[in-house]
Amino acid sequence: MTQVIAPAKTSSLELVRGLLTASLMSIRDTTAASLPSRATTPQTPPVPPKKDPPVSKTQSSTSSASTPTHHFVQEALSNFPKWDLNQNGVLSRPEIDYAIMDRSNQDWSAATSVTLRTSFTTIEAINHDPHPTEHGISKADLEQLRHHSHTAQALELQVHDTQNKIANTPQRLFPQGELSPDASQQATIGDCSFLSALGSFVDRFPKELPSRISQRPDGRYKVNFPTGASVTIEPLTDGEKGLYGSADGLWFPLMEKAAGTLRTNLGQSLARIVPGDAIHALSMKEASELLMGTTHSVFTKGQLASVRSTLKKIVRQNLVASAGSFPVSASVTQNQGIVPSHAYTILNFDAKQDKVQLRNPWGFQEHMSGPLLDQTDDGKFWMKVDDFMKHFEVINYAPPNRKKTTSPPATDTVR
Repeated sequence: MTQVIAPAKTSSLELVRGLLTASLMSIRDTTAASLPSRATTPQTPPVPPKKDPPVSKTQSSTSSASTPTHHFVQEALSNFPKWDLNQNGVLSRPEIDYAIMDRSNQDWSAATSVTLRTSFTTIEAINHDPHPTEHGISKADLEQLRHHSHTAQALELQVHDTQNKIANTPQRLFPQGELSPDASQQATIGDCSFLSALGSFVDRFPKELPSRISQRPDGRYKVNFPTGASVTIEPLTDGEKGLYGSADGLWFPLMEKAAGTLRTNLGQSLARIVPGDAIHALSMKEASELLMGTTHSVFTKGQLASVRSTLKKIVRQNLVASAGSFPVSASVTQNQGIVPSHAYTILNFDAKQDKVQLRNPWGFQEHMSGPLLDQTDDGKFWMKVDDFMKHFEVINYAPPNRKKTTSPPATDTVR
């Protein structure tokens, strides 16, 4: 897949993006904005830059000078015997996922397990063994990192930023004031289709989601979906806090975990070690149906009048809606900020100016055909419908058939 470059940010994460491009590209999703017979692939952000996070309990990793030399390697080697469940000398992907879900792995250990997962291919290839007897990360691979300064530096920065994210995860379920998708950022699960629909739901009904997520006396969370389905999930582990997306409350990563759990419970996905993986690379249609039930698709090719009519309907009827961009092979241009094979939230439509407002669930990278209207790259932007037609192949929207939270749950399973 063609590399997608994010706008420059003054963060150490820029170094991670440059130094680990090969690894990050290998874990990007390959699904897509779907047609009943065809799918477009939702994208995962390269490594999303942070938005002015609150002051951390630990020093932020924006300065590489303060980063310990081999903290990541030391932490991984220290936990290796515990994480190598079958004691074969290799950490497999499932074993790393179990480490992420292990509540006893906290803080730096959790951040290290997340970094192992997101950079698995890069680390595994360190020893250049063309025919490995066991696929996974060995102690020798980790030791070799000490001799690969650029890769080691990138991993150090990544583990520090992940630890900082874990430390700064809000303890509150929802922020004070009205809920908004603006503070949310997609991470590495590869679930832009679901998050673009969720962003639209929160934008349309900011007061509703708080009534759909509640914490039980035993600490678990019950989530009631607009479809009437319900799941009960365990609190997030530190590893999940580092892996899932982030926002101004726990509501955002909890919805990722709950959606993955629901999809598994409904038999739409095989059981996953990390529940959120069950919504990886969903088509837009699948994601919208999971969240809202019924969904409709409008394809843009040669349908300008229909697109305008649909956008008017979405705004007039306050419908949950998202748009899927063309895949790389069909993209007219790749230098205007629109990520190929990616799902965006539809926020608004101005019929007089013939413009549609969209939001990238990454929380950054906008359409760059003109200057940023608000001088802020927060993922929200307006574009002419003519430009929209060049970059987007499908619109998905869901009618307002939400069921009240008092409806009997369709499923109630703990994961």
